[in-house]
Amino acid sequence: MFYLMLTAFFGLFASLACKNIFWGIYLVCALLPSYLIRFSIFGLPSTLLEGMVVILFVIWLIKEKINFNPLIWLKNLKQIKNQNLKNNPLPKSLRLPIILLLTTPHTDSVQSEAE
Repeated sequence: MFYLMLTAFFGLFASLACKNIFWGIYLVCALLPSYLIRFSIFGLPSTLLEGMVVILFVIWLIKEKINFNPLIWLKNLKQIKNQNLKNNPLPKSLRLPIILLLTTPHTDSVQSEAE
């Protein structure tokens, strides 16, 4: 009975996510506590939340028609990189300092923990 309800839920979730991918994202966010509902498929333990995320990811792949050819990925990556460099609103002289500022650990919290 539990697996029948689980299948019905995943089917309903998949149909809503197919209709509008944002509805699927909203449902995943609204049902975050569903990680507590555990089950096992073919001996593989899983949760309701993991199932929703996997279904949402597969639907996104199908809707976007992702091409699994790495050569096309590299070609697209070069095109995107060239576009981003032209459209970047940050001046070149500020990019490195901003990256360093955002990636370095906060020294105050490190020093206070050591004391």
